[in-house]
Amino acid sequence: MSASLAILTIGIVPMQEVLPLLTEYIDEDNISHHSLLGKLSREEVMAEYAPEAGEDTILTLLNDNQLAHVSRRKVERDLQGVVEVLDNRGYDVIILMSTANISSMTA
Repeated sequence: MSASLAILTIGIVPMQEVLPLLTEYIDEDNISHHSLLGKLSREEVMAEYAPEAGEDTILTLLNDNQLAHVSRRKVERDLQGVVEVLDNRGYDVIILMSTANISSMTA
């Protein structure tokens, strides 16, 4: 039996480049990708995740292939919610794939 793996990202990532590295060890049918902002338009992202003055930000790639600064606090809050949902779905492994230093999350 193969382990189930959930890949969680903030924005979009080139999954076609990442999957070959993982499918050597895990069957592709057992890998799922979940993006916090990847399916939202730039306008939707900025309406929900725009940083307030002086707030720490995270730089992420949106689905328009442009970078955006978003609120670290809001992203971390909502990532934690997604991790909890994925954990409750029974994934064996949840990987947060991000260049941002995020260390406050738990499963």
